[in-house]
Amino acid sequence: MKIPVEIADVKVTPGQALLTLLCDVNEWLDIIEANPCICGSNDGKAIYVLYRDVAFVISEFWEFFALIMAKINQTWEICAFGTTEN
Repeated sequence: MKIPVEIADVKVTPGQALLTLLCDVNEWLDIIEANPCICGSNDGKAIYVLYRDVAFVISEFWEFFALIMAKINQTWEICAFGTTEN
């Protein structure tokens, strides 16, 4: 999905946007005390935030978080993906 970055909030720094994204995801998932698994890559150039045992409608995820992810992506590459056992 392509997001028009020019409509992303330009007053927010990428770091602020990332923290906002993580807090908003926790709130959206209705996780009061979120304990996502946070891991770094071996080369130290990436972080991974893994929410276990969580399911949601992907179209709702993009509706709520696409613009802030577009803002972050202007500076740091960001992606979202999911897994399933089935």
